[in-house]
This record gives sequence, structure tokens and C-alpha cells, in this order.
Amino acid sequence: MTFGQSDFLLFLLALPVAAAVLYWSLKKRDTDILRIGSPDLIARLHASVNRRGRTAKFGLWFIAFALVIVALSRPQWGSEVEIVEQEGSQVMIALDISNSMLAEDIKPDRLTRAKLEISDLMSKLGGDEVGLVLFSGAAFIQFPLTFDYVTAKSFLEDAHPGMISRQGTAIGDAIETAIKGFDETRASQKVIVILTDGEDHEGNPVNAAKAAVDESVLVYTVGLGTGQDQPIPEPGTFNGNTRFMRDRQGQTVLSR
Repeated sequence: MTFGQSDFLLFLLALPVAAAVLYWSLKKRDTDILRIGSPDLIARLHASVNRRGRTAKFGLWFIAFALVIVALSRPQWGSEVEIVEQEGSQVMIALDISNSMLAEDIKPDRLTRAKLEISDLMSKLGGDEVGLVLFSGAAFIQFPLTFDYVTAKSFLEDAHPGMISRQGTAIGDAIETAIKGFDETRASQKVIVILTDGEDHEGNPVNAAKAAVDESVLVYTVGLGTGQDQPIPEPGTFNGNTRFMRDRQGQTVLSR
């Protein structure tokens, strides 16, 4: 048996001293009483006093005090308690904010659905750091790795296509930017989660993904969209007044 707070056991040393002081005090009291009266008178006056009961009461108090001290010392049986520190993962989320993410083939639209998925993921992480990369034709870190999920969700909610002027879907750049966001001094698992409609028009995402795997980074992709041609609403044209994007020839721009 071991004790989690063995320092409390030192108080047990005070019990014999307290018992000796109490015994001396009672004996002195009896001696003083005998000095002021005859033995017969003292015996008659103490006839109703239960000396054994009084002794038992003091004994129970000492036992109770000893048990309290033992309890405070936290006695432990069985195997030894070992504290193991477990380091969480580093999760970089790459969110596509290109105009095609405004398509409404999944409700309410691809971008909003992606935000909901990311928010749900954050709620399930628990102990893992999360960072966010926004990308379209270019990529940048919206917020670095953090445990502050509340603030992270606030930054996530503000993401929109107008934050990057260069349009496109540079998944490769997003992966490279996410890798730069990891803390290389730590040996924790590194994960990249990409949410996109998959219309890559820039770079080489396959090579970027292979480079990430070579650095022991796990890469997951979440595709958004039905795969059917969908018109892309112009940013800010909602609530029944939707206008769709057109190319230079005046044709409606379609996204899959």
C-alpha cells in the first residue's frame, strides 16, 4: 500500500503526545479534587459519573482523528499510478473559397456546407490544434494552429470568395501552405483536411500531396458538389435576387 499524500501521516505522531497530556490532565484533576474534600464525600459526588464511558468517548475521538489523518493521506492499493502526457494532433484545414463554391447544388451552398462540416469537425477534435488555410487561385493561412476553437469558428464564419482576388482552385498551393503551418519541432501527428469542389485549375495537387506524404503528413480530401453542371451565383446576390456569373461571351459559367 502507498499513500498519495504521505506528509499527513506525520500528524499521527501527535496522537501519543495528546493522549499523554490528556491522561496527565485527568490525573491532576482527580488529585486536586481529593485535596479539597474527604474521599467518602468525593466518592458520593462522583457516584453518577460514568468513568468508563468518559474514557471510551475520548478513545473514540482519538480513533476518529487517526482515521481522518489516514484518509487525508490518500491510501492507494494496486498498481502504481503513472501520469502519461499525450500530445494531440496538428490539424490544418484547407477551405476552398473560389467562386464555384457558391454553387447551390448542395444546400444552402457548397461553401456554407463546408463551413458547417468544419465546425462540426472542430467540435469533435478535443485536444488537437487546428489551423485554417483559405485558398482559390492562391492560398494563405487564415489563422495558425490553436486550441481556441471558439475564435477559430469565428474566423471560419467570415471566410468568403472576396478574400482572394485571384480566382481559381490551387489545391497544390493550399497543401504547401498548410505544411508551412505545422510546428516541425513537435513529433505529433500532422493532418491536412481539404474541402473543395475539386475544380483544380492551378498547379499540380498530386505532386503536392505526395510531398506531404513524404513528410509523414496525412492528407484527406472532402469533395463538395453533385458532379452536375451548376450555375455560379454572383457574390452578394441572394435572397431571391440571384444573378449568375457569365463569361466574356455572355454564357452562364457552370461548375461541377
